[in-house]
Amino acid sequence: GDYNPMPQVGDYAYLGKKQISWYQEMMKEYERNNPGEAFSALTFLHMAIPEFHELWDMEVCYGEKNEGIGCPRINSGFFTAMLEEGHTRGLFAGHDHANDFWGKMYGIVLGYGRASGYGGYGKEGLQRGARIFILREDDLDGFETYVCQEDESVVKNPPQHKPERVRDEG
Repeated sequence: GDYNPMPQVGDYAYLGKKQISWYQEMMKEYERNNPGEAFSALTFLHMAIPEFHELWDMEVCYGEKNEGIGCPRINSGFFTAMLEEGHTRGLFAGHDHANDFWGKMYGIVLGYGRASGYGGYGKEGLQRGARIFILREDDLDGFETYVCQEDESVVKNPPQHKPERVRDEG
């Protein structure tokens, strides 16, 4: 979706019931077709979900936040669905071109790519780049990710953001 169909709310469209149901069915279908097989998933969206605000405000993050988080005002429960299904290890968005931060919340990494092409806006002084993912068959819980910039330099140790109040997971 593009914009919220409810005029009283406005702003960006949220993930609808059909989209969330599709995700849940894909996870269940893989479980049915591969009984007893452990698996994990990475999920990619254009637009961040509301939990990205909570991530930045409450968790240690790595990378840059150079603009606001453009996400729906309505939280339709997609993050909860991912937690309930238990297979998604990472959710990445790209809508906010000048953000490239990531962090972990309740066992799921939430993160941004970065402006990679020249058809959209970027930020003065922030190179275009692409988020790279390294997956390992023998490590279903983890993956490596970093940004490769247009000058071919690699950002593997981005700056750390630690909010004043970090959630106590204890």
